[in-house]
Amino acid sequence: MKTINDKEKSFNDVLEDSFSKLDKAILNGSELNEEVVREYCDLDYLTESFIDFYEYFSESSKTFSVVQKMLGDYFISKYYLYKLLGSVRITQEVDIDVEEHKVFNNLMRAFEVAKSDKKSELQSESNTTKKEALINDIINLNFACSEQIKLDSSDMSKNVASKYGGIKVSKLYANMFGGDNIVTTTFSNSIQNNRMKEDLYISISPLDILTLSENSYSWQSCLRLQGEYGAGSLSYILDGSTVVAFIGKYNDNFPCLDKKWRQLMYIQKSNCSDDSLTIAQSRQYPNDISDAESISRRLLMSKINDFAGENLSYKKVIPTENIEENENAPHYYDLRSNHHGVQTTHESFKNIPHFLVGSEAYCIDCGYSLGREDSHYGYTCNDCSY
Repeated sequence: MKTINDKEKSFNDVLEDSFSKLDKAILNGSELNEEVVREYCDLDYLTESFIDFYEYFSESSKTFSVVQKMLGDYFISKYYLYKLLGSVRITQEVDIDVEEHKVFNNLMRAFEVAKSDKKSELQSESNTTKKEALINDIINLNFACSEQIKLDSSDMSKNVASKYGGIKVSKLYANMFGGDNIVTTTFSNSIQNNRMKEDLYISISPLDILTLSENSYSWQSCLRLQGEYGAGSLSYILDGSTVVAFIGKYNDNFPCLDKKWRQLMYIQKSNCSDDSLTIAQSRQYPNDISDAESISRRLLMSKINDFAGENLSYKKVIPTENIEENENAPHYYDLRSNHHGVQTTHESFKNIPHFLVGSEAYCIDCGYSLGREDSHYGYTCNDCSY
């Protein structure tokens, strides 16, 4: 019996095979259109499988013919990204240490909660000795918040500042706040969830884009299916510019690769030059990991070099001045001027069309057009949501 992970792998195998057959047909002279996609891509299987995965996250209704049309449009829009990447998914093993300040940010919030709890205990405590102990804990909390206990960046889980004698961080917090406390739990979760020795992916798979903000790691964004911009992932599935970079792994309780970290990346042919290509990297979730961002950019650039057949030169650009979005699409666009952007030129880019970031979408139940004003309704329109 297939597991939920096996089903996801089968979907992407069929997706890869469909793109390969479509590519061969195009290379042999066929035009990229709906008829050719229906002939060479296994839309029936992919539609049934996509609906199964969608139902894992949402009970809203959907219509087979509408979802099938969506996937047909997907093949047409993502075909050129498939050519640039050389595959539906590309991957690289990464070994990334947690960034120190991210742990501190989580800890500071936990310290504030712990301090509030201690003050509540202090107000209700009548025993003088216990009151003194609680006051001491609060003093220690204030010190920890103001000094931001410096951890050894080479092994953050073992050492603290020399004034604490180099004891384990977890033991320090247990001594300070008790064995079962929010600070210890937050620290442990920060170390576990941010120390990554896993695989980084760059993907155009509709399942990976569908689950942009669905995961088992308790982080979310407005692009989750039940979020403020629930139709946003559909907008990104249907455009010709967006790929998703993420660090994730399979587990038995989640139907797709489970994302610890992700970032949308935009690849866009210039509207002003027929041989210029821009790569822009958007906001990172749940937090910034500079190494992951750099690895994603280098991996994508290497694939573009392979497509061009030579090592290209890249110049830094301001992404918001070189990437255009579809202003009527129902996605949340959070590209900023201080995000990373690079640009390169090559004659092999001349046949790549100019695609905007984001695409107008449609309700997967009735087919009603979904624009920016419908961005809060998920994958279905307002009428079909009730």
